[in-house]
Amino acid sequence: MMVGLFYFIQLYIFVNCTIHQTEPKLKMKSSAKSKADMQQQFLPLEEIIFIVAFFSAFSLLNLPYAKIDGNPVPTVVFKDRPSFFHAFLLSLNFAFSGAVTTISLRGRHPNIARYSRRLAVGSAATAIGILAWLGLPSGAIGFMEVCRRALF
Repeated sequence: MMVGLFYFIQLYIFVNCTIHQTEPKLKMKSSAKSKADMQQQFLPLEEIIFIVAFFSAFSLLNLPYAKIDGNPVPTVVFKDRPSFFHAFLLSLNFAFSGAVTTISLRGRHPNIARYSRRLAVGSAATAIGILAWLGLPSGAIGFMEVCRRALF
């Protein structure tokens, strides 16, 4: 765990040092801040997805597992639902890959970075949706009821 955390910190420092090299900007005469200045104050969305996906993957390693159909499945959240666990892992993997690709390509190839950012955001939303779906009480509300409430 400590080795993984060390590599994560090292990768994050490398990415921030190479990607976030800023050029001197001309000062604006108006007192209103530009959109670029406002975005520099916060972490970009792809970096947040990168951090959350990384720590989610490492936290999955510390959960208790049970063998279901020969596959290890965490018993805390995904009890008796291995297909949801596999879908969560795939979406977490795509979110992490999309975020890393976006971080590495946003300076040189912004068009490709835009598509990989969409992949990261969509996959992260899918992972959150899976966890939210598992958080619903079973039998309390059905799939058709959720669709009807969402549409009307």
